[in-house]
Amino acid sequence: GVENSGGVMLWSFLCPMGAAFFRSARESLIWFWIYLSVCAMLLSWEIWNATEASEVITQVYFLMNIMGCMGVVYSAVFLFARELEREYTKSEEVLLNILPSKIVKRIKRGEFPIVDHVSS
Repeated sequence: GVENSGGVMLWSFLCPMGAAFFRSARESLIWFWIYLSVCAMLLSWEIWNATEASEVITQVYFLMNIMGCMGVVYSAVFLFARELEREYTKSEEVLLNILPSKIVKRIKRGEFPIVDHVSS
């Protein structure tokens, strides 16, 4: 049931978190909606198979707590990742305004030193 799989549900939250940090904030939204959908399907399954009303209430509150906390955490991570992407874009623009594009490409490839020769 949902209670017994609580640890797995918490670990599965790493998927949208990882997408936000290592892919893009926009792509992580897809994974977060998938996560929430799976949680909702598990809740529906538990409600369908519940024998007592108290079981249903317990499962609903349990899942609401997990989904609520994860929603708050994900919102913070999403906003951070989106802002990080914006700042990265700004830094790229500044770098291209300061240096020629050929030099910027060499720096990004990790070529150091970037000077081929020095005129005397």
